[in-house]
Amino acid sequence: MKTLRKLFYVACTMFFLASCEETYNDKLFWPGELSQEYGSYIKPSTLDLTYSGEKLIGKTVNFQTEAVPDYPLPKLLPYLVRNIARIYYFKANHIKIIHTFHNMLPHDTKHPVLSSYIIKFMCNHADRVAVLCDYSKTALKLYMTDEDIAQKVRVVYHPTYDGIYPTQEVNIPELSNDSNKMHVLFVGNIRPYKNIEMILKIAEDYKEKDVEFTIAGKPISEEYATQIRKLGVKAGNVNLISRFIKDEEMTSLYQWADIVFLPLSEKSSLNSGSAMLSITFKKTLVATLVGTLMDFPQDSMFTYRYDNEEEHYQAASVAFERAFQTWQSNHSNLRDMGEQLYLYAQKKFSLPEVAKRYGLIYSELEN
Repeated sequence: MKTLRKLFYVACTMFFLASCEETYNDKLFWPGELSQEYGSYIKPSTLDLTYSGEKLIGKTVNFQTEAVPDYPLPKLLPYLVRNIARIYYFKANHIKIIHTFHNMLPHDTKHPVLSSYIIKFMCNHADRVAVLCDYSKTALKLYMTDEDIAQKVRVVYHPTYDGIYPTQEVNIPELSNDSNKMHVLFVGNIRPYKNIEMILKIAEDYKEKDVEFTIAGKPISEEYATQIRKLGVKAGNVNLISRFIKDEEMTSLYQWADIVFLPLSEKSSLNSGSAMLSITFKKTLVATLVGTLMDFPQDSMFTYRYDNEEEHYQAASVAFERAFQTWQSNHSNLRDMGEQLYLYAQKKFSLPEVAKRYGLIYSELEN
């Protein structure tokens, strides 16, 4: 019996170590892989680093905090124990950990308290914390001391998406050709935290004016798609393209648009790949002032803040009206603002510039 018990412990240990090694290999920092769906996020591993050192090759892992899965408790506890144990495994083996702090909380999480704990755990155990905007240092005070922030946190910024999508335009039959209307675009996964209902409510406010909206992307569920479709029909000036948007369609969508509308949630959003994608396509925005957009000139976009959900509609409406009046005064104004944002992004947030900043993190950890 004792022999069987020992064999059981050995088997469990081997399984755990194997799972750690598997995760370690999956999370190697380079050469990395490309993740580009709608620009909703970008992994640091997408960067083509020209890191010249060799001491850290095979000795570094990169993590981004994801939402705690909506598992039942018997399945959730082993999941958490296993993943936390992996961190201790890496630390025991002197493997450097770089944690990417992406948002205040994972979007749509059903376990906000637990997710906050995981973020704090990762920040405290990481050797470096990579952040994608300057405001992240302020946001991290919820999870780290000022001393740890100064020692560990490095701002690398969110890179642009230049060269990611095909540049040739294709026909998208759902789009209108009325050049006398202001074209407003939202593109991305259609999920509650992106406040699609807010866009549709404002669309209804402008149904008698020269404004047309397009909402393009795959809904999170058929039930949610039906809800959005009904609101779009009620507004009367909304094109709903409720399907997966192919890479080759992205350029055509953004070329159609005069402006992009992103009423993001302040509760969870800190960075926005969708905002950076819009700027890469030379579009200005009406958007919640999340951390990503704080790093841009504010006179080239229409941003707003709000204290609670009741204020969100009012703040978004005021910002949208400013954009509409700017377009009315001269239809080329919005395109000029988008061009200015793009030129600014090229100087500070291009892929080579961001890759250099990541390279500096490796150089620090090597020494």
